[in-house]
Amino acid sequence: MPFSSFFRTKYPIIVLLLLLCSVTASVAEPVIKKRVGIMWMGKSGMSTRVYSGLKSQLETLAPEIGIESEIELPDEATAAAIYNEWLKSKDGIVFLRSTGAKFVSETKPTIPIFVGACNNPMELGAVSSLEAPEGNITGVTYFLKAAQHLKIYRQIFPKLSSIGLILETGHPGSLIDQKETQAGCRELGLNYHEIFISKTDNLKEKIARFASEADLLVISNTGLIIDNAESIAEAAGSTPVASYAEAPVNNRHAFIGFVPSDDKLGRMLAVSIIDVLLKNRQIRDVPVKMDDQPTMVICADKMKHWKVPVPFNMLKVAKVIP
Repeated sequence: MPFSSFFRTKYPIIVLLLLLCSVTASVAEPVIKKRVGIMWMGKSGMSTRVYSGLKSQLETLAPEIGIESEIELPDEATAAAIYNEWLKSKDGIVFLRSTGAKFVSETKPTIPIFVGACNNPMELGAVSSLEAPEGNITGVTYFLKAAQHLKIYRQIFPKLSSIGLILETGHPGSLIDQKETQAGCRELGLNYHEIFISKTDNLKEKIARFASEADLLVISNTGLIIDNAESIAEAAGSTPVASYAEAPVNNRHAFIGFVPSDDKLGRMLAVSIIDVLLKNRQIRDVPVKMDDQPTMVICADKMKHWKVPVPFNMLKVAKVIP
């Protein structure tokens, strides 16, 4: 076949293929308009879950936001070097965990900073107001007033007289959980007890002694305590264990938790990032968000183990772990 005839015959097909390739390329590789760095220090299941929700939501709603991640960083010096470099090269930084919120509270960021997977950022010094944050910092928080938890415990144990809070030594969120729980106990007329645990402590030995001081032990929202929930449950003996965090209940080491959704908070954080970076809203107009519909999570196995009489009306609305 002469070349001219071949070209005339195949030309429409060639054009169509080129157009399809062009469309495919444009769909697969969106134009990046803004760049965001996501980081946190140390291992954290909560941060991983928040990150998953955040990343998924950004990829769905704003593929034009490019993401670079530096996670589970070994120490603050490493984090500081990355943070300072990103201040020059990114349009925004997400610094997760309470340690991240505490870190950014001691800086004066020149670009928008977003916190998450953290306790109350006001108490951590990152913002001066949750409703109208200043200082180029906003985000989300898992914070719930301790009184919300304690009122549920009182419904389950009408004769409850004392709480024993288990805290991590040196964790910035410990002082917030401590302050909130003390206030909640005063409000409800409960006796407050506490114990701080460090990585070098004989945890089981300390918990076994502490368990006799309170009617109910509570796992704080701090990494070391959450990670050692199984040992805490074993050492607690006949004293029931509740949790401010979801993981110990899901993993069958605590009988109840009243908790926000980490995935939901991650998705909410993505919306805040979009509002600031793509819609050009001022930080002060993007409040620090909380999950206003936290989930009650109950572990049936641990209810039976500690002979906990959870009211039927709670079981009807709770997420029940077998």
